[in-house]
Parts: sequence; C-alpha cells; structure tokens
Amino acid sequence: MFENLKKRKKCADIEARLPFFIRTVGLFMQMRIPFEKALKLAAENEKLEEINSVISDIENGVGVQKAFASLAVRYGTHNIRRAMAQLISSYEIGSSGKELVKTADEMILAQQYKMKEFASKNAILGLVFIITAALGPTFFLIYAVLGKYTLGVEMDGFGIILGLLVIFPLISIMILLIGKTMTPGSQFNRTTSVKDYLAMAPAMVIAVSFVFLSDITLMVVVAGCITATGVLLLKRYAHERGIEDIEKYLPDALFCIASLPPSTKIEKIFAVIADAGYPGLSAEAEKSKKQLESNIKTGIVLEDLSKRNDSPILKRVSLMLEQVFNTNSFGTLTLLAEDISGYLEIKKQRANLLSMQKYTLLLGGIIIPLILKMSIGLMEDVASFFPPSDENIISFALSIVPAYITIYSITTSMYIADMEGEGSKSLRYFFITLIGGLLIFYLINL
Repeated sequence: MFENLKKRKKCADIEARLPFFIRTVGLFMQMRIPFEKALKLAAENEKLEEINSVISDIENGVGVQKAFASLAVRYGTHNIRRAMAQLISSYEIGSSGKELVKTADEMILAQQYKMKEFASKNAILGLVFIITAALGPTFFLIYAVLGKYTLGVEMDGFGIILGLLVIFPLISIMILLIGKTMTPGSQFNRTTSVKDYLAMAPAMVIAVSFVFLSDITLMVVVAGCITATGVLLLKRYAHERGIEDIEKYLPDALFCIASLPPSTKIEKIFAVIADAGYPGLSAEAEKSKKQLESNIKTGIVLEDLSKRNDSPILKRVSLMLEQVFNTNSFGTLTLLAEDISGYLEIKKQRANLLSMQKYTLLLGGIIIPLILKMSIGLMEDVASFFPPSDENIISFALSIVPAYITIYSITTSMYIADMEGEGSKSLRYFFITLIGGLLIFYLINL
C-alpha cells in the first residue's frame, strides 16, 4: 500500500514538472538549439532526475526513442506517456518546437482542472484533521482527569504526556500525510534546505520547555525562543518579499527588452532594466551591469544573478537569456515573457484553491486552545464534587496543553508550507499559530 502511495506521489510530481520542462525544450528548439542540447539545458533548469537519467542513457548509446519509451513504461500514467510520445515525435521529425509548447499548454490546463477537483476534497480533509486534533485530546483529558472518579481508572502524568504529546500528534501527522499523497504535484516546489529545518529549532525547544520547565525559567526560555523566531521571521520575510518583487516585474522587463534591436549589447539590456525602476529587479540588474562592465563573461554574470536570488523563475530566465544572446533569438523573449506571466498566474490560482484548507488549519490554532481551555474549566467544576485527589492532575493537564499547542503549530505550519511548495514559510505560519494559540489559552478565562 505504502509503495503504491509513494509511486503515485512520484508520478504526480513528475507530471507537475513535465509541462514546463517540455515547454522549455520547445522554446530552445525555436531558438534552433539541437534537440539533445535543448534537453540537457531544460533538465538542468527543472531538476528532473528521471529526465537526467534518460539523458544519461542517451549519452551511453541508448537510442532516444528507447530511452524515453523506458521512462513512459516505468511511470505508466497517461500524461507521462503522452509527453514522452511528443518528445520522441519532435526528435524524429525535427520539429520547430511549437508542437511541444502546445502540448505543454494542454497539460497545464488539465492540471488546473485536476487541482480544482482536489481543492474541495482537501477542504473536507482539513475539517477532519481539525476535529481529530480538537476532540480527540479533549475526550482524552476528560478520561485522564475524571476517570478516577467515574470509572475507577487512574492515569498518571506520564500517561497524559504519552497520549497528548505523542499519540495524538502522530494521528494528526498520519492524516496530513494522507492529504499530502492526495495533493496534485506542484511545479512550484522549492527544495527544503537544512536552514528551513534549523529555523524550526526554537519551536522544538518551546515544546520541550512546556513539559520540563516551570515558572520563571519557563517564561524566560519561551520568551527567548519566540524572540529568536521573530527575528528569523523578519529576515526571511524581507528576503521573500524581495524575491516576490523580482518575479512580479520580470515579465514587464522581458517585454521591454524584446522590443530592442537584435544587435543590442547585453550591457545595454541590463542598463535598460536598471533604469526602469522595477523594485528589487532594477537593483539586481544594476549589479549585473557593473559585472559586465568589469569584463566578466555573460554566462558567469547570469549564473551569479540566479544564485543571488532563490527564485526558480529567475533561474529559468537567466538560462533562457544566455541562450538568447548566444543564438541572437530576441524574438523568443516575448514568448518567454508570456511564459513567465502564465507561470505566475498558475501559481496564484493554486494558492487560491488551497487557501480554504490553509485557513482552516490556521484557524484550528485558535479553536483548539479555546476548546481545551473550556474543557479543563468544566472538569475543574465537575471535580469539585468529588473527594480531592492525592495529585492535582488537573493542574498538570493544564500545564501540558501549551506543549500540545506548540506541537500542533509545528505540524500544521510545516504541512502548509510544504503544500505551498515553499518550506521557508513554515516559520511564518508557526509564529502566527503559536502566538494566537497561547494568547487564547492564557488570556481567556472561561
């Protein structure tokens, strides 16, 4: 079962990236770049391991038809077979690349319909997750606190920690993993780096602190971790905002330079962009212009431009620009500008379709603390009618709930960021959910 789910997810990821890979190959072929070189350049940009494997087979003497047919058989979905058949056909007849672009557009349109169909199902899954994450721990705490008086079953602190901080979070993670396998692949996913995981370290410290620390020590550690998270968040937000500004104005800049004469030097092109006043993008163009004026090679300048900014769109544009200058194919800049505009529009549509589940999970960060605080308040009232226990189990349960809120914030923030394809945003969602949840839990008296 898990193997089938893994293969299904793998196929979905390949299908998501294939249209843009095929479109890139088509644009390169319209620049009159040979088919095999176009494949290598496009594969380098899209980072498709399966295509790199095909290219490696071709270089080792396996025929183009056989190499692509093998990939189609290995991942036998309709869309993958269709894409491979179109690539083989383009290679055999030596097409101009327009057929590949048309096929890619049709595949992108099919993915949009598929995403709309999934969005409604995923919203229901989000509600199931919230119900499980809220009602499960609530009934468990009622059993743990009042079970001694009503059922004759006594639970100690370790049992509460095991149930609330281990078992229920694992159930929640399992539900989210099921949702992840159902989610259509995204061509917008960025690779989650080590920095993304290290940025969540303060979150882990907060969760552990609520279990093992108390009083002043707890307040100092939690305040310190929240402050550190806030500082990291501000730095990341500034970086992400800069990238968004660059991507937003890229199509306008490409349309602008597409109108320049084919003989225009690259220094002049970057000067035009630098003087256009595009937020973020003009500053980057100014840096590249100065590098070119220092006699640094065009390829190195464009590579440095993409490395300075963690943007797959800018990386693609840099790769394309290098080939445009090498082949003097300024006419394709208009096609590239339209391509980037469509790319950004699809990204926006995907975010809108997934917004229902995202806001459901974020809202859960407020609802769950509220329900747990109300439940513990009711349990205190009910327990007052029974003989006092040897251990104040209600106070212990009350002290453990913030740790559960923290774990919920970590889990949902990483899932939402992964769903959006931007792991760096997990810190932002964690901060919002945790602060909101703790304020609700500590400041509202019911």
